[in-house]
Amino acid sequence: HGIFDDLDLDTPTRRARVALERWRLDDPALVDASVPLHLRVEALLRAGRHVEVLAATDGHAGDDAENGVDLKLLSRRAQSLAALGKRAEAEKLAKNAAARDALANSRDVEEILAAVELGVLRMRLDAQAAGEYRTLLAALARARNEIDRLDPRIRMREAQLLADRHAMKDAAAALGEALGLCPRSADGWRLAGELAIAQFNVDGATSAAAALRRLDPMHPYAAFLDAHSNLVQDDPTAAMKALDPLIVRAEAPSMNLPETFAWKAAIEASRYDFGAMRAALDAADLMQPGVADALVICGRQLVLDRQYAEAREILSRAAQREPAWAIPPAELGLLSMQDGLEDRAVADLRAAVALDPNDERTVFTLKLAEELAGWKRIETEHFIIRHPDGDADLVAQLLAGVLDQMHTEVCARVGHEPSQKTLIDVMPDHRSFGVRITGLPRIHTIAVCTGPSIAIEIPKEGAQTKHLGLFDPLAVLRHEYTHTVTLSMTKNRIPHWLTEAVAVTLEDTPRTFDNCQMLAAAWQSDTLFDLDEINWAFIRPRKAIDRAQAYAQGRWMVEFIEQSFGWDALRKLLFSYAEGIREEEAMQRAFAIGRTEFFARFSKWAGDEVRKWGLAPTPSMRTLALKLAEGDDSAEQAMRKSAVERLDAVAAAWAGSIGQPGSERFHMRASQWPPMPMPKVQFDD
Repeated sequence: HGIFDDLDLDTPTRRARVALERWRLDDPALVDASVPLHLRVEALLRAGRHVEVLAATDGHAGDDAENGVDLKLLSRRAQSLAALGKRAEAEKLAKNAAARDALANSRDVEEILAAVELGVLRMRLDAQAAGEYRTLLAALARARNEIDRLDPRIRMREAQLLADRHAMKDAAAALGEALGLCPRSADGWRLAGELAIAQFNVDGATSAAAALRRLDPMHPYAAFLDAHSNLVQDDPTAAMKALDPLIVRAEAPSMNLPETFAWKAAIEASRYDFGAMRAALDAADLMQPGVADALVICGRQLVLDRQYAEAREILSRAAQREPAWAIPPAELGLLSMQDGLEDRAVADLRAAVALDPNDERTVFTLKLAEELAGWKRIETEHFIIRHPDGDADLVAQLLAGVLDQMHTEVCARVGHEPSQKTLIDVMPDHRSFGVRITGLPRIHTIAVCTGPSIAIEIPKEGAQTKHLGLFDPLAVLRHEYTHTVTLSMTKNRIPHWLTEAVAVTLEDTPRTFDNCQMLAAAWQSDTLFDLDEINWAFIRPRKAIDRAQAYAQGRWMVEFIEQSFGWDALRKLLFSYAEGIREEEAMQRAFAIGRTEFFARFSKWAGDEVRKWGLAPTPSMRTLALKLAEGDDSAEQAMRKSAVERLDAVAAAWAGSIGQPGSERFHMRASQWPPMPMPKVQFDD
């Protein structure tokens, strides 16, 4: 259960177990002959030293083992055979009768866990083995309920099986129990970090990486999480900085981890350096030529960055290498849904569901893709509109009459036309819209552009599980189509803030007074987003107001660009992104200044605008009030009492929204606060 200190590590075997947990694969205990062979072999497997795994297990695993089958060694040998591309031999071991018997009858947790690993490998190697997933879950449930309710490894393996199939609620519950039973579980914290990243919860990923570094300051899982988190934030420079220590350590055979090169490939993909990306994939293939893990990691990053052609190439290689593995065709199907190639998506998704009918995301998306294929179509000069019968038919008919005029206006302003017709799916309700975009029915918006494809739900009042209310669909589509145009002209490489900023600008609606007040308050409190913060404010806002400020500030920044450098300079900035350069160089080309000076000039200009709006009077009302009250004790006391009452109201609002009943932390009145400056407090989700 992870309850030990270093004084407890008084035998080579105990030291070896902890070295594996900490990923200290060069620890002397892991080559000590007195340590059980399966622990020593596990260290070789993690380091990608598959030839040595086969040598160490020769004669100790399989049907020809002298003393019967050791499932722990059999599992590791089979995984190494698969990694080296010896699929037939690996499949033969994975189908060993002893492994199947252990799933149903063994009373040894170690044996059951090894048998589960062999079952997972069977599903990956044999296209006919999809039905074994339920058998594996049943075996783990039997181990947990009947053999050892306190072994954290059982729940951990359940969590991973569930997460791989996007059953996130059940996966999170299993993971919580696993970490409760063993807070030092590296596998647990790694999965916690990955689940957080899947929800764009960077703080959660950072916490998971910190937990791993408490196990070991150089834990590779922590580096992988940091690299992945930074890639999601579109910061390949920080991602490479996180990975660099592992690249340096890769010179030692014991720490030359295959996953290091997979993440290096993903980082190079995010930089649009596809030559370096392929070189990193080649390095991963040298270690594990038989598996497609590195290709999938890299392909997913390319999809995230909307580099669809390159993503299809890499994921197709993954599907060819491991034809029985469901993940590559599933990712290809989801990619084609984003890229507007629904016929291709249906074929890939059907293949993925046949290989693994338990992946919720794939099953949901296939069902919708098949429905979309039967929908009616309206084709105009520049758009293809798909819709079902009912209310969506009416919305589609109304849109068809005005979209081509919108195309003319938007493209003329931006100076670019997409090379293909844009596909617009008019979704009948919110649930189907969520599946259309993410593969899962939970998403909190009404329209999304993924490049050449746009999905929008119908404006309708009703139950929030089905409809999000009324809105102007043409105004929303004008915003989303601007994304289509700017993504096309930049080869999908435009920074998030800029595509949103141009889209809001081209809505051609006046700025509201509420937005003026919000921007003025941000400028006065020095909380305008810089060019890094504004991207993240769209994806995962920290405060309720962040996303609204990001949209309003983005538009304000485009206004600053137009006034300071001209609209043609903005077009030049947009076109330069198509070359794959980053924001610093793009701004130097377009404006002859870098990111730091751009933000400094914008902030100064913003202050001038706020003063023009009359929202930064000098002297301020507070200064005038203090001046009037100066020397009048009763007036000063009245002002102080008024301030305390306002703070009490804020505290009460906090207590009502995020505090727990009776919690002193949130219910203490402002009048009870100690007479000292209050620090800035940031609450976790």
